[in-house]
Amino acid sequence: TPFYRPAILAAPVLGYGLAWIGHFVFEKNRPASWHSAKHFAWSFRGDLRMWRLMATGKMDEEVERVDGIFRVDPLAA
Repeated sequence: TPFYRPAILAAPVLGYGLAWIGHFVFEKNRPASWHSAKHFAWSFRGDLRMWRLMATGKMDEEVERVDGIFRVDPLAA
């Protein structure tokens, strides 16, 4: 198989774990996905969609599409 099973299981734990540490330690807030099961479901759905776009090589196309809609200026932040 092309995938290493322990890595597949560890990836979400490490990914979410590091994100949650970032929320608590650096941002001093609570992740939105902890507010309710509905928030968690939407967050997880978005994560899966983003993973699918990256895995199929379509993430750059999606970023360009969204940037065209919202006119995001990275220097404005």
